[in-house]
Amino acid sequence: MGNLIKMDWYRLRTSMFFIISTLVAFVLNLTASIAIPLLERAFSPQTANAPVALSKIITNPDNFPFILVFMLISLVSFSYSDIANGYIKNIAGQLPNKGYTVISKFIVIALHNFIFVCLILASGLIGTFITKKVVVDENVFTGILVFFIKWLLTMALTAILLFVATGLKNKTIASVLGVLLGSGALSLVYMGLNSLFQGNIDVNEFTPDSLFGSLSASSLSLVLNAVIVSAVCIAIFLPLTVKVFKNRDVK
Repeated sequence: MGNLIKMDWYRLRTSMFFIISTLVAFVLNLTASIAIPLLERAFSPQTANAPVALSKIITNPDNFPFILVFMLISLVSFSYSDIANGYIKNIAGQLPNKGYTVISKFIVIALHNFIFVCLILASGLIGTFITKKVVVDENVFTGILVFFIKWLLTMALTAILLFVATGLKNKTIASVLGVLLGSGALSLVYMGLNSLFQGNIDVNEFTPDSLFGSLSASSLSLVLNAVIVSAVCIAIFLPLTVKVFKNRDVK
């Protein structure tokens, strides 16, 4: 299992798609983090000159719209690359359990996602420090907690997309789903479900993509929801992916 994880890690860090995706996301978010305050300064000087709490940047460092899409498409590409290239058959044939390949991918994607969110945080911090005054507030440690919970939510999304890309072996559907989840396009579906439930249940509080966008240092009421939703998604989709992959022929 350890050798399999090392191999997948090598495959990830040498992937041009991963490297380009993270660099593009970093540059775009850095540009947006600098440009947005400059535009605010031009049109609303009083608002633009107000200091920014460090906890706010830590919990919401993504200033470029749909930045999450880059991460999700990158992980879908990685999840499917061994299947697309055909060498999954040689790897799976040497393992006592084919499901180990799924678990290995999930572990390596955890590093993939952590690298991605850290780069987005770095770009957001750099851009904001350049253009605004940043103050260290009392919610910094809470902000760090929220940051790690958001990373956990990305693992919930990973479990879902891994099931489609590796379990069902369908990169196209996984990519489309990644775009929908990363762009927030499913919010229209959630609005429809909310109207169906007549306001008794807010679906946005129980979906990982919505929680990723709404979670902040000031929304601690959603933290428990985020942890539970993440745990449930991983507990359902990861074992399901392992089971489906084991029962299907590897080609």
